Amino acid sequence: MQGSSLSDSKIIGLLNSKFIPLYADVDAYGFPEEITAIKKYKFVWKAFSKNKWGIATSAVVDSSGKRLLAESGSGFFWEWKTATNYYPDRFLSYLQKALSKNS
Repeated sequence: MQGSSLSDSKIIGLLNSKFIPLYADVDAYGFPEEITAIKKYKFVWKAFSKNKWGIATSAVVDSSGKRLLAESGSGFFWEWKTATNYYPDRFLSYLQKALSKNS
């Protein structure tokens, strides 16, 4: 994800102007229980962390952390052909969708 969508200047500009990006290292600090909008991801994290497989996905939540506005879907490396994370045009649409839901 960092090598494609997060290197795109349009996406960087939109993130910097309209979002507060948060990187959650759940292996080091545990799952962020206070962000209830992403609670469903805890199951996935528990299931795959046993195998030491990384998950590169993203979700946009409202400022309370309680409402999920959009999610980029699976970011498993073997799904790179279809995952939103790996395609800047799809990732930009995903972010714009989240913004429209929050207005």
